Amino acid sequence: MLGESDEARQFGLRQLKADHSWNNDFHVFSTVWKTDSIQLLVDGEVYGNIYPPPGGFANVEAKYNPSAAGKWKTGSPMAPFDREMILTIGVGVGGHSFPDSIPGKPYTNVDGKAQYKFYREKNTWLPSWTNGN
Repeated sequence: MLGESDEARQFGLRQLKADHSWNNDFHVFSTVWKTDSIQLLVDGEVYGNIYPPPGGFANVEAKYNPSAAGKWKTGSPMAPFDREMILTIGVGVGGHSFPDSIPGKPYTNVDGKAQYKFYREKNTWLPSWTNGN
C-alpha cells in the first residue's frame, strides 16, 4: 500500500489465511479510510489497520522509497493519505505475489525463466479463465 517493495506493500497488514483456496468463491474487499487510520477488510474480517507511525508516513517512506519521502512531509501525520487520491486494485497473475510452496506453481520467484515457465503451463491454468470467470 505504501510502495512497490514487499515491505512497503505489507506495512500494517497481517496474513489472512483460509481453510480453502481463495479462488473457490467471490470475496468482498473493503477499505475504511478515516482521518487517523486506514482499515482493510476481506469479507468483513479485518486484515490490516494502518496507523501513521511516529513522525508520520514520511519516515516510513524514507526507508522504502527515499526519493518520494519529501512529498510526504507536508500535511497531517496521515500524509499523503490525508487528501483525495485514486485507489488502484490489482489482480495478480504469476509474479512474486504467490509463495513458491503453492501446489502446481510452475516456477520459483527467483527463476530467470519464470514468465516462460508460467506461459508454458497455460494449458493447466487457462481453462479456469473460461465460462465468464
